[in-house]
Amino acid sequence: MVYYVEYVFLENFIIDFILLFITGKLIKRIIIIKRLILASFIGSLYVILTFYIGKEFMTYFIVKFSISVLMIMIAFDSKGILTSLRVIICFYITSLIMVGIISALYYLTYDKLTVNAIIISIFIGYAALHFFFKEIRDRIAKHNYKRTVNINIGNKRKEIRGYIDTGNELTDPVTGKPVM
Repeated sequence: MVYYVEYVFLENFIIDFILLFITGKLIKRIIIIKRLILASFIGSLYVILTFYIGKEFMTYFIVKFSISVLMIMIAFDSKGILTSLRVIICFYITSLIMVGIISALYYLTYDKLTVNAIIISIFIGYAALHFFFKEIRDRIAKHNYKRTVNINIGNKRKEIRGYIDTGNELTDPVTGKPVM
């Protein structure tokens, strides 16, 4: 089988760019196109080097993982280990979901996958990922607004979980104390 290096490079560059772009959008990072281009270039260069250096070494997990971490470090500002780890996890989730959608389309269309189908699958994948990450963010946000509340009525005391009022910050007009 004949491989044309420029096509392999270009395909990988476009895919890496799209994956990094979607990852940046999902984690709400500032996207600097020049950095995405450089990171995508590094990812595509890695694929080309597998043809010249040898597939065995270049396909080790540690090499692949290191390249993806390098791409992420180039594409996005590192704001600490935990933030970088979050970006790496998001990048891998994005990659797996996109590959899953494209593979499903490939098998559903009986090997006749078109560019239009790939573009549509990218939009579907982005929408699914956006919904998934929004749901996670919303659940975390709800959890952050829960607090333990002590209610005292006469000699009885009850401890319950309640939500902080973030909207109106209502107060009792007589006592001026917060209302639950």
